[in-house]
Amino acid sequence: MKALLIVLVTLQLASVAQSPKIQGAGWTSDGRYLVTIGANRQLSVLDGRDGKPIKRKQADGDTMTYVSFSPDSGSEEPNNLVLLGVSGDYAVTGSVDQTLQWWKVPELDLEKSTTTQYALQGLSLAAEGKVAAYSESSTRYLDSSVGLVRWTDSGLAETPLPDLPPPDSSSSFGVPQLSPDGKWAVGGVADEFRLWNLEKPDAPSITLVGISPESLAMGSQHYYTMVGEETIRRSYDTPVVEDQSYACPGGGRLAVDESERHLVGLFDDGVWIWNLDQDNTLRQWSVKAENLTLCPDGKTIGLWKKGWFEIWDLDSQTFLFKLPRL
Repeated sequence: MKALLIVLVTLQLASVAQSPKIQGAGWTSDGRYLVTIGANRQLSVLDGRDGKPIKRKQADGDTMTYVSFSPDSGSEEPNNLVLLGVSGDYAVTGSVDQTLQWWKVPELDLEKSTTTQYALQGLSLAAEGKVAAYSESSTRYLDSSVGLVRWTDSGLAETPLPDLPPPDSSSSFGVPQLSPDGKWAVGGVADEFRLWNLEKPDAPSITLVGISPESLAMGSQHYYTMVGEETIRRSYDTPVVEDQSYACPGGGRLAVDESERHLVGLFDDGVWIWNLDQDNTLRQWSVKAENLTLCPDGKTIGLWKKGWFEIWDLDSQTFLFKLPRL
């Protein structure tokens, strides 16, 4: 029996060692599949609970691209996948060559593609893959901007966000984060944060206070952010009115699942888990990590540690599997 266990552990470690290193990951909405990106334009679909590989392919496109740094200088660089967003049964990847590609999961069939004007800096995806938001920046002129792409019956359509300053070196933009249904967006503009109602494209944005990108989590009905040593919940309908607060250490990162069943905070002393459907009961988990990715169904969490991406069952805090990081 002991010999059999040793063989099984050896095989498991060998499998992990052979897994391609990843730099981004996200689950489909039901948690069934985990999508990852890695070097050499590698795109993979794994079983979301045990990590077994289901589909792997090299994303379409040239492996090298010319990156300009000034009007008369630049260099050839690997055209890697650098950004990933997953929503519903779709994944969107962003490449060094400024290309956004829509992939059907788990088949990894390429269904849509578009390009941006400048180099991609950030990406978010919502509404079953039908709404994507991105930030971009020019290496040549230091221009920056944000964009919103909708997948409509007529194809991919760019939708501008209202009341943005013109893209120039005096304005900086953070990638807009999206609510799971794609109805709301929150993004940084210079030194402030704004909320957009995407169902009312002509409506002006609302300025929010006490927001930072690391401590912002967007659910279907509310957004959550840290203010000092409290996590604050606000409704999108009344975005400047606090309707719930949770004591916390502060200075951490937040995530919430699509149905707002679990609110998760990553702090210096470990992971805090609020069960929002059980009178906000709190569990504290003494595990350290650099960042976290929460499955949309609230059942699984990925912890980004040095060298590894570890996947755990959130309710039982049981280790499931891990993947090597780039």
